[in-house]
Amino acid sequence: MAWYRLYFMDAFSDHIHKFHEYEAADDETAISAANDWRGQSRCELWSGRRKVKSWPPSFDTPDEQAAE
Repeated sequence: MAWYRLYFMDAFSDHIHKFHEYEAADDETAISAANDWRGQSRCELWSGRRKVKSWPPSFDTPDEQAAE
């Protein structure tokens, strides 16, 4: 098990406005959990000093999301 931290970033300034820290068995599990929490925010997932994944902000409208 490793500790992960999902940082929620401001889409325009790239400043961190909150984070969620959690433990997961591996990167794949941590990424799956992050996908559930991140919503439309720009996010970065880190494990210690290692960046695991980053996501750009999603500016989809509700109609576009429903079509997926």
